[in-house]
Amino acid sequence: MPARHAVRIRARPGGPIRRPPLEEEHLPMHVAVIGAGVVGVCTAHWLRAAGHDVTVIDRRANVAQETSFAPAAIAAPALAVPWSAPHMPGRWLRNWLRPHGPVVLRPGLSPANWLWLIRWLGESRARRFVANQERLRRLALLGREASLALIAEREIDSRDRAGCLRLFRSERALAAATAQLPVLADAGFIVEEASPERCREIEPALSDELPLAGGLSLPDARTGNVAWFTRQLKRALMADGVRFHFRAEVNELDVSGGRPRLRLRATPELQDPDLTWHPPSAPDTLEPDAVVLCTGTDSAGLLRRLGCSPGFVPVRGYSITLGIRRHERAPLAAVIDEATGVSITRMGNRMRVAGGVELGARRELSADGPVPEALWRVMRGWFGGAADLTCPQIWVGERALLPQGTPLLGATPHPAVFVNLAHGSHGWTVAAGAGQVLAELVSGRPAPIDLDGLTLASLRR
Repeated sequence: MPARHAVRIRARPGGPIRRPPLEEEHLPMHVAVIGAGVVGVCTAHWLRAAGHDVTVIDRRANVAQETSFAPAAIAAPALAVPWSAPHMPGRWLRNWLRPHGPVVLRPGLSPANWLWLIRWLGESRARRFVANQERLRRLALLGREASLALIAEREIDSRDRAGCLRLFRSERALAAATAQLPVLADAGFIVEEASPERCREIEPALSDELPLAGGLSLPDARTGNVAWFTRQLKRALMADGVRFHFRAEVNELDVSGGRPRLRLRATPELQDPDLTWHPPSAPDTLEPDAVVLCTGTDSAGLLRRLGCSPGFVPVRGYSITLGIRRHERAPLAAVIDEATGVSITRMGNRMRVAGGVELGARRELSADGPVPEALWRVMRGWFGGAADLTCPQIWVGERALLPQGTPLLGATPHPAVFVNLAHGSHGWTVAAGAGQVLAELVSGRPAPIDLDGLTLASLRR
């Protein structure tokens, strides 16, 4: 789950807050990034590349310890489709009604959850979906370019694998997807239709236990280990002078004086045994020139106190990471089961099964809950016998998701507070691009893409 930060905020009394002149914003500044997931650390990279002095703060003991710890890790701009797609309500309903479906609406849904569901249904109308998809794809394409540039500049060993295969169990679902291929081609995406035979050539270990009508191959998709990538980037940034304060949370963000003041407190988080160095203790107070919030759902309280009600809710997803027992039965790269939305990804000598949607009251993490059981079934259906089941690593992550399924980037009502939030399940795809956008905006320069529909101001229109 995202880090909990910014429990109180004091706003300047009386009158609107004015932004500093443009020429001042171009000067190198001290920027605090709150949240050390992949989005926050990518944001720190681009801020540092722009010449700013950067401090990253997180309540955990290292980077990528929460939402970025064990997600599906498939970066594919062609798959950057908002969860508000017209077919999604039907898929959610079918999977919710199944005894072991990957969609769970738990008792205790809050009024905010119900309001979100109503708005999500409205955003699932075709016209709204087309607009939201265009917005998300703009950011995803920038993310691909920015990620390649970041990896090259920082000389990151990302350990990526190329390729992803979408598997369809029914002819009807496959026909609906292939009808979109001309649109994808016009947008610059490489997506190839694959017969069942071609699917088995791409992934020879596919089982015949589940029906296979065909697939779509994405040869330029990337799969990798998000936590590994984020740790490598952290090391490169530290060598470039970026400071990291771990086991520290923001107890208060005071903007009453114009310039942000962060009051920090230590968390009871244990020291990360993987660290080969001892990070310095965080100061009690930090006074940066600007703050970027990359803290997911826990940013909602702060934004409300700034006069914003973004309307995102926490949506939980699961993953199971296992060792590979029989390599000849394991995937070579990544596959996505379109019927359930569950992905199976190869990660060296391990494989990861990820997916599921859980809304409502939290419960204790369990290996035999509805969503983990759905993940087990999909894995066994496509790659039975591949995994070593003796020591599975089960993870649940909480993502901020808007009804329209697009991120929130850029300015807030306060001139020195910015947001980089609500990426949903596309964080790995858009992280580098979103970080580049924020660095440009903090520096007082125009964003590299059109941000219509991606800002807090857009939500108020």
